[in-house]
Parts: sequence; structure tokens; C-alpha cells
Amino acid sequence: MGAGALRSVLAYETRAEIDDGAGNPVSGPWTEQFRTAAQVHPLRGSEAVMASRLQCVQPYLVTVRCTAASLAITTDGRLRDTRSGVTYNITSAVPREKRDYVDVLCVAGTAE
Repeated sequence: MGAGALRSVLAYETRAEIDDGAGNPVSGPWTEQFRTAAQVHPLRGSEAVMASRLQCVQPYLVTVRCTAASLAITTDGRLRDTRSGVTYNITSAVPREKRDYVDVLCVAGTAE
């Protein structure tokens, strides 16, 4: 895959942990950790994908370059398209065997 395939700019965000005033940590607002170029590819065809689409969620395969930051992507965070504002909830993030790219399985259309 060449650099020309990475046409989207996505921001990886995690929730900040804040104090609720009584000494208890609670989830705060989403904070951007880094931005990266990515290829966003909608999945279609399998029975599980079709079932998800009937529930108004669309699965995507997002591919980003393998860096120290992208290796830290977890299911606790989300990806946000910086141009369109679409958010993708992360299902899994797995580096490829050559460790040149990280494949991130996401879904769009779910509630926060």
C-alpha cells in the first residue's frame, strides 16, 4: 500500500479521567492524543456485516501506519475523522505481521 491510499486524516481520542469532587474518578471529555493519515474502508458482504447494517451500524477497516502512537490504540478510545466529524468506535487494533501498518476494526453509527 502506498501513501496515496491513506487519504483520510483521523484523530485518536481517549476519555480524560477527572475527579467528581468527592474523590472519585469519572470519565471526562474526549481528548485528542494524535492525528494520523488513514485508509477507511467500509466492510460489506458477510452475514455478520449485513446484520450490523440492519442495526444502523456500519463496520469499517481503518488502516494506519505503524508507529509508537498507533501501537497504543486500544478499544477504550475512538477515531474521529477531522474533515467530516464522523466518529468510529474501536472494536480491535492489530498490527500486521510486517509491522508496517495497523489494522483497526471500527463501527460507525453507534451512540457514544
